[in-house]
Amino acid sequence: MKRSLSLKEIYMLFPKQGISMRRRFFLFLITCLTAMIAIFLLLLSLFGVLNPADSKLEHSLTQQLDYSFDRINRNMEQLAAYAVEFSQEITKQINAINLPFTLFRNNPEVLTALQYSAYTTVLNHMRLADCSGAFFMLNTTVNDGLEDTYYSGIYLKYANIGSDMTFQNSVCMFRGNSQVARHNNINLFSTWEYETKKNTFPQMEEVLTQLESNPCKGYLLTAAYQLPDAWEHVRFLCTPIADDKGNIIGVCGFELSDPFFEAQYCVSDAEYPSMVCAMLEQDNGVYTGQIARNQSGYIPPLKGTISVKSNDNFFYFGDESISLIGKMKYINIGSSPHIVAVMLPESQYDACIRVGQYKALALFLIVTLLTILTSIELSQRYVKPLLKSMEKIKEKQFDHNAHIPEINDLFAFLAEQDRINETAFDAMRRENADMQTSNEFPK
Repeated sequence: MKRSLSLKEIYMLFPKQGISMRRRFFLFLITCLTAMIAIFLLLLSLFGVLNPADSKLEHSLTQQLDYSFDRINRNMEQLAAYAVEFSQEITKQINAINLPFTLFRNNPEVLTALQYSAYTTVLNHMRLADCSGAFFMLNTTVNDGLEDTYYSGIYLKYANIGSDMTFQNSVCMFRGNSQVARHNNINLFSTWEYETKKNTFPQMEEVLTQLESNPCKGYLLTAAYQLPDAWEHVRFLCTPIADDKGNIIGVCGFELSDPFFEAQYCVSDAEYPSMVCAMLEQDNGVYTGQIARNQSGYIPPLKGTISVKSNDNFFYFGDESISLIGKMKYINIGSSPHIVAVMLPESQYDACIRVGQYKALALFLIVTLLTILTSIELSQRYVKPLLKSMEKIKEKQFDHNAHIPEINDLFAFLAEQDRINETAFDAMRRENADMQTSNEFPK
């Protein structure tokens, strides 16, 4: 009964029996195929068809975009809920005056009394919401005899936005009655005015002309406007204020300034330190908006309008001063469309791609070097034993162990044939000798 060999015994037989020619040739082909695949992948990487750095960057941009999109969407929905409550509180205070709204016009005493009573409501909702300011604006004025049209109301702002914690920041009045500001011990903004001039914030004023009087359905987020005679840009989440008959008589909501947007939506991706988040608006092919600084303090030096072009998996953003690459997603906030985008300078993108190409080149060189060394080693182990075995065949040294099963079998066959031939030759010699003997000594 034959005994099966253990793994150890099989392993010990390899140095004696060697590797067959078929397996040697198979290993040689595999090595050559590996080299060809390495060259093919390198060419794909160098020509941009296959680049792990590109895929990695796209994945990082997509992740950051999804995170920023979800956060902005969640915060806007929460702000809208606060704005609806804000609108209802202002409506109650207007109704408490017990006068038709038409009698508010050209009535400074009534409008001042409303601002005194509504100040706490504005301040409390500003403290409650994540914002940089709060306001209400009514479609009336203390004096409609002026050349320009104005809207009466209160507009409060945080004076120093530097972090997400706005509760401890000081408050100032941007629009409203200065007596109300002094009564509540707050300062006036550097560009303070009593009322808001028409066309200062066009989208905010559009709310006054809406047919939908339901604040839950009529809210919107405006585009970013530059404050009059100030450096900062702001956008407003607005919802209508309706009277007891459902007529829209005003608008209220919250301000989101540049410093607040930067603090609230800064990107903290350590791998790409220049990645930033932006909220943009598009109007007739022109894009504008707000961009949040990166946690490292970087903000792209974009000036004015932004051009956006699509290219493969990315979008290109920029103007005459800088070009950026990134991803964007459309978002509807109430009745207003906006764009959430994440981007980083194209120069950093190119640097990441070059690093990926250098890594691919280095990997190719390592694989190529190992392949060459392996090929040389296999060639030595494949050809050298054959040449040595041929020399042994010429010398008829058939007892040599070539460590190649096929050659060893050939040696055994040739040795057997040599033995058979030698035996036949000896028999022929004996026969010839016998014949010579018979001829020399005939009977």
